[in-house]
Amino acid sequence: MPKGGCALNNVRIRFSKLGRAAYISHLDMMRCMQRALKRSKIPVWYTQGFNPHMYVTFAMPLSLGFESVYETMDFKLTEELAMPSLIKRLNEALPPEIRVLQAAEPQKKFEDIAFSEYQLTVHGTQPDNFLPLWEAFIAQPEIMSQKKTKKGFKEVNLKDYIGEASASKQEGNVVIALRLTAGVNEGLNPSLLIKAFQQQNPSSFSHITVLRTILLDKELHPFE
Repeated sequence: MPKGGCALNNVRIRFSKLGRAAYISHLDMMRCMQRALKRSKIPVWYTQGFNPHMYVTFAMPLSLGFESVYETMDFKLTEELAMPSLIKRLNEALPPEIRVLQAAEPQKKFEDIAFSEYQLTVHGTQPDNFLPLWEAFIAQPEIMSQKKTKKGFKEVNLKDYIGEASASKQEGNVVIALRLTAGVNEGLNPSLLIKAFQQQNPSSFSHITVLRTILLDKELHPFE
């Protein structure tokens, strides 16, 4: 079937990006995935017209340096293909830091994404010193910060975007579980919360690693 042929079915893959892959930009990640689809000879649908191109879309791309076990990418197939075979072929064509974990027909629209959950690991701190600082920080009725919007920067209360923000000591480290609002207009980047904490508590840690663990709809069901 020609590249611009009739698309038979939509596919959404969920993949992880860990280690060095956290530093791949969104544009380079898109190119990486397109190359992998070509190398694996998966029958992907191309747009029609004078400049046909492989049509792939991502939900909620992450900031550079963030790891994730819940990235998603949608594309269309021009032929039926068993999902286990698709996963195997893609993983053979991808670098080891990027792994396809699941493939299925999309069940939800991108607009259904309402929350994103993260695991933050705090480095260079003593848990018994850090935890009271975090508890006092997150207990504040207001955490004001400058947030970038389509119309520019505006001052917002970060507490309005936080669904959960608990911290605990795990194997000698501090691990923070965050549930933040997500979406085109209502999303909160965890780096804003980290920056606000650091401004109030300078020199309280050396750095924080961020891992996205899941995307959720408004009823807290997984985005699939």
